[in-house]
Amino acid sequence: MNYPHEKTIAFTSPATGWGRAGTLRPWRLAMAALPVFILFFDWGLAIAQPPEFSVGKAGRYPLTPALFYLEDGDRSLSFDDILHPETLKRFQPLVKGNASANFGLTRSAFWFSVTLCAEPAAPSRWLLEFAYPSTDSIELYVPQPGGWFEKMASGDLLPFTARPFPHRNHVFPVDLQPGVPLTLYLRVASAGTVSVPVHLWRPEALWQHDQANYSSLSLYFGMLIGLLLYNLLLYMSLRDRLFLTYVAFVASMAVGQAGLSGLGAQFLWPDWTWWINVSPLVGTSASGLFATMFARSFLSTADKLPRLDRVLIALAVLFLLIVPTAMFLPYRISAWMVNIVGTLFSVLVVVTGAASLRQGHPGARYFLLAWTVLLVSAGVISLHNLGMLPSNPFTTNSLLIGSAVEMLLLSFALADRINVTRLEKEQAQATALATEQLMVEALRQSERQLEARVAERTSELEKTNARLKDNEQLLERQAQHDVLTGLANRKLFNDRLSGAIERAKRSGGGFALLMLDLDGFKKINDNHGHAAGDALLVSVANRLRAAVRAADTVARVGGDEFVLILESLDETGEAAMIREKLAGLLSEPITLAGGDKVRVGASIGLALYPRDGTDPEKLFNYADRAMYESKGKRRRPGGGGS
Repeated sequence: MNYPHEKTIAFTSPATGWGRAGTLRPWRLAMAALPVFILFFDWGLAIAQPPEFSVGKAGRYPLTPALFYLEDGDRSLSFDDILHPETLKRFQPLVKGNASANFGLTRSAFWFSVTLCAEPAAPSRWLLEFAYPSTDSIELYVPQPGGWFEKMASGDLLPFTARPFPHRNHVFPVDLQPGVPLTLYLRVASAGTVSVPVHLWRPEALWQHDQANYSSLSLYFGMLIGLLLYNLLLYMSLRDRLFLTYVAFVASMAVGQAGLSGLGAQFLWPDWTWWINVSPLVGTSASGLFATMFARSFLSTADKLPRLDRVLIALAVLFLLIVPTAMFLPYRISAWMVNIVGTLFSVLVVVTGAASLRQGHPGARYFLLAWTVLLVSAGVISLHNLGMLPSNPFTTNSLLIGSAVEMLLLSFALADRINVTRLEKEQAQATALATEQLMVEALRQSERQLEARVAERTSELEKTNARLKDNEQLLERQAQHDVLTGLANRKLFNDRLSGAIERAKRSGGGFALLMLDLDGFKKINDNHGHAAGDALLVSVANRLRAAVRAADTVARVGGDEFVLILESLDETGEAAMIREKLAGLLSEPITLAGGDKVRVGASIGLALYPRDGTDPEKLFNYADRAMYESKGKRRRPGGGGS
């Protein structure tokens, strides 16, 4: 079966005299068959020593507990050396306390073997997953018919495209034949932690597992991106460098976790081998640097905790030194420094948070909880990296889990700080207002009334805001309506007239403009007073408003001058009928406040759009002239003039 990026190297036993990669001629093959048979018979005892691991139809098999291992302290053993019978006898099972095959930070290389035996109903195609992405070098040797071994290599020192299988972890294709034992050999070496979580998967089962796994990682990194962008926007809005420091912390944590999880190698920098190898340490040390800066700024340690602040500065300098160390010096040195300094920092920052909490610092509660979670996760990963804890989904991903919770809690801490600052500002304003109110009320009311006033100040402020809003709306209405009659004023009328013209243009219809002036109004003002005149104008306005449709406009544009816009009306006869109706309506008696009844007439001028004009000024002038012509023809009631 062919797989992408498959690489094959032939290995043979030195006892047979065969070459490493040569091809045998038929006569040499025949001569070599007997010693090979004898050799494999002799080796069979040693090879058969490890118990066979039965493989059935399950989707996943954890192979780590079934591994036998051999430590190569100086990394000098070749695969030919491993196949020697004496060397094979040195393989031993993993002890109970190291069932996860976690050897911590070590210079040694490790050889592992496992013998698989497929049951009759088991499928033939399998995938061997090495689930520790930051491992430098993994080599898998698979026996093939004819006595040679296929070698496949992976690790973060190789470009991603050179891996046998495209996956964030190191995955190798393996074929099993029912009833035929298959002994696999695995060589693992790394400048960092050597951990060997190995699983055998059916391809479809690994694919299903990856859906949940990649979804969880996507959720994690999506959360980081969301926190980063949100706090970057807060920085741009508030210009508080604390938020920028938090953004740098989240970004560097994302880089480190992308390297540790293998997603960086798969999706972000697949061909940048150097960066694949150093990105976990660079990202982790940079996040430690920015976390220290964030802690100093957030807790104001320079002013409130000067002794602890000096220690934090020292740790920040160490993290700053680790960044270039991780990039240019041996990986092992940086790995030790990151684990030791990271653990010290986690302890110190929890102590600093506890001290700030005792001082009542805003947000210290969330800060302390966040770093306590990270301290636990950092302690777990450090003990795991030092070989003191087994490898499992919790220990290998403890920093991933802890950092997610920690960054969420730090975001809450920032929000709490903003909220406390806002509340303090509001409290100061409320206190100043309450003090002023107390001074005023102390002169007028008793102590009991004063306490009630203070208790109800919030309600009064809300009522004041409501009144201010009502006044604002009233002022806005007064700006467009006549104060006395409530009709539209000249400004609103002009807007309505322009709107009517535009609508008529679009529809191709017309409308009527009526200008109305009261006859005898001046005499009523002189005889009954201005209050009676105002009441008369209000009555006229109410009659006009009731006589037209809701879509029409009635406006007062002068002392006793009114203007009406009657839309969707383009017939002269219909407009004239409405004009006569309005004239008759206004000629009816009006009862004043004192019981006196008075009569007024009205001179009405009519203009039709578009017959008498197509712009506001022409229509208005036409209606005005028509009104004065009507006034000259009418006999004013009571002999008065307007």
